[in-house]
Amino acid sequence: MISRREFLKASALVTIYFTIPIKLNSDDLESFSNRFFSLNKNRHIKAWLELLDNGKFLIKTGKVELGQGIKTALTQIAAEELSIDLDDIDIISGITDKTPDEMYTAGSFSIEHSGTAIKYACATLNNILLKKAEEKLSIPKDMLMIKNNFIYVKNTKEKKIPIKDLITKAPEIYQSKISRNLKTKEPHTYKLIGKPVKRLESEKIVTGDKYFIHDICPKDFTHAKIVRPSFYFKDIDEEKYKEITNKLNKNIKVIRDGLFLAVLSNSEEEAKEATEKLRVVFIRKENNYNNRNIYEFLKKTEPVKE
Repeated sequence: MISRREFLKASALVTIYFTIPIKLNSDDLESFSNRFFSLNKNRHIKAWLELLDNGKFLIKTGKVELGQGIKTALTQIAAEELSIDLDDIDIISGITDKTPDEMYTAGSFSIEHSGTAIKYACATLNNILLKKAEEKLSIPKDMLMIKNNFIYVKNTKEKKIPIKDLITKAPEIYQSKISRNLKTKEPHTYKLIGKPVKRLESEKIVTGDKYFIHDICPKDFTHAKIVRPSFYFKDIDEEKYKEITNKLNKNIKVIRDGLFLAVLSNSEEEAKEATEKLRVVFIRKENNYNNRNIYEFLKKTEPVKE
């Protein structure tokens, strides 16, 4: 019996191994399972948030929206810690030159990694701003509070300082190192985290607008699909291959290189359909290998040199 977390850690490793050329060793994986993983790689406030000219906070995340609602959840975390409304936050994700490097989005780590980093980045900013307000007002910071982009004296709204003024006069705040030791808000005080809110992408999903990376389809886009057989050792039935390819739509192109087959088409649906039709051209070759011994076979087999 393995725990859910152990399973997700393993699945995250498999995903990365097959999608991009990075292979994690056990030490890397243990580090990745640490909730401070992203924060340890991006230690300054500027990496995670900044105040825009329009008075909104811009939150940055290296995790990407795949339909899991990560942008909405991270917005809730930031708004909670900064004591502002959700409407006072904009968020960007997965932009190489503007967002932090958080490696990949997998294994249910987005909240654990990005959420933790954003939470502590906001807490660090709050702490710095309260110290500056303490100096300006000559009032102990314990008697001050932050709400809706202003710093107030507790139990009164007579004295207040706009957060924007403090940040504008001290832009070096953004270069401050994020502290992992600061006390963040207690769960029993939450007003946004864990509460049902309207997801940022709701209207675009309902209206069919583009929101996710897989929604993007440029004009004259060509879709490619690899025809994958369900077994290792195979050959191609030439008669079936000719029969099926002759019946395919003219705008579908079949790429063949030995036993490798792929399909190109301007239509994703047509490419999928052609791929399924071509799967039957593969025939199984007799062999003594299976899932248990295929790895040893591959290690012993010399690569084919063209």
